[in-house]
Amino acid sequence: MDHINTANTINNLGITYHSQGKYDEAIAQYERALRIFETAFGVDHINTANTINNLGITYLSQGKYDEAIAQYERALRIKETTFGVDHVNSASTLHNIGLTYKNMGDWMSAKSYFERAASLHRLCRGEAHEFTIGSERELACAIDALKKKDSRRSRKWKWRK
Repeated sequence: MDHINTANTINNLGITYHSQGKYDEAIAQYERALRIFETAFGVDHINTANTINNLGITYLSQGKYDEAIAQYERALRIKETTFGVDHVNSASTLHNIGLTYKNMGDWMSAKSYFERAASLHRLCRGEAHEFTIGSERELACAIDALKKKDSRRSRKWKWRK
């Protein structure tokens, strides 16, 4: 049986596999670490949130967007329950959900998540922090995509003489 002291190492092994592009191996390690955390702390304990988020990142890398969003939303619920809705610890997960929606082409949803992430980063980390800049850059990209989409839609419906 796995001991709680090994869970972080197993999670880190998942990170290593992910960085090598070995996504199935990464998922196996994250799930193993998650089982240990859940057994020790419970399924909705804050100590499970980072591993759940890592699962989401790996599913996103595989293009499994529904699975990624499910994991991110679970991690976000845990973080918001533990720290509150407007805590900086939720910002990276909000950003990751935005990235997933961006990859799905759902710019409106992406914009919403990037707005929340950028706001939390700005408030807690400041304007010049790399996380703030990254979320604001993604937000600008989403806004630009929505403007282009609206522009194409309005041109499509103009009457021609």
